[in-house]
Amino acid sequence: DNQEDTTVSSQVLPFLIPVVLGNQQNGMRGRFGALVDTGCTRCLINQLVVDELKLSVEFMKQPMKFEQVDGSLLGGKPSFTMTVPVKLEIGVHWEILRFIVVQDMREDVILGLVLLDHWQPTIWWEGGLDI
Repeated sequence: DNQEDTTVSSQVLPFLIPVVLGNQQNGMRGRFGALVDTGCTRCLINQLVVDELKLSVEFMKQPMKFEQVDGSLLGGKPSFTMTVPVKLEIGVHWEILRFIVVQDMREDVILGLVLLDHWQPTIWWEGGLDI
């Protein structure tokens, strides 16, 4: 039997949800895609999004490394900065939180366990996230 099992070998698209981020200092807002990642401990933001919204950042006490499954570092190097508080909107839910800045990643935003553990959202795989 030469057929591949599609449950194992078919391409799986990442679970992205639409979010709105707001800069509390200058009022700038933007719509972005957020990856829900239960394998990531923190909430991360792409440097390009930080630049687009003109978000202020602060240096962290210790750099953080985000290692991917293949052993490479997300962004190619450790992260040294985090945003000042940013407004995150998911549907009708909103909250203020900080993101760790990653210099170069494919996603705009990664929502990790720190957010998921706090809110324990219900996830409809075909419909989105309900916090």
